[in-house]
Amino acid sequence: MKKIGKLTVITALMVAGTALTNAQTSLVQNVTISLSGFSSAKPVRFGTKDAITVLGGAKGSKLVEITAIGDTNNPSPSFIIRKKGTDDIDVTGNLSISLGDSVTFNKTDYSGNSSIAFTVTNITFNGQAFTTVKTRTVKKGSVSVDALNINADVIGNELVGGDIAAALKGKVVVTGGKLQ
Repeated sequence: MKKIGKLTVITALMVAGTALTNAQTSLVQNVTISLSGFSSAKPVRFGTKDAITVLGGAKGSKLVEITAIGDTNNPSPSFIIRKKGTDDIDVTGNLSISLGDSVTFNKTDYSGNSSIAFTVTNITFNGQAFTTVKTRTVKKGSVSVDALNINADVIGNELVGGDIAAALKGKVVVTGGKLQ
């Protein structure tokens, strides 16, 4: 009887530990921004490093998208500036990627009406995108998740204080996938 009681307690602890582990598991993907275009004065470029700097990140930081696995209260991804050894900076309020309706061909989803938005202080970029989305499975232990690798060809205007400052085109890419 004591063995059954111990076994029950051990099993309960293992189940609780597994549930806790799954609740804390997140899918982490890299985000890359590469835009170029023209202002009225000169050619301009805006990349991932520029976004990180403008949003308060330190040199050597990465821009990542984090999706909590199993969190039904917050199923949307968060955008984070991450540097090893420092606290993460949540920039979700400054960056959004919205995938539009899509068609599927050869295991790839295509959408012509996706949108990309980036905002910081009085600078805004709103762009439309043609996106290619490929799904791949990421596994860690007993957890298995579908990661969306997004390749967005973007066009749009950068606005400063409501006035058009630059016309830009380029790519926003979400790739990889690691469970943490």
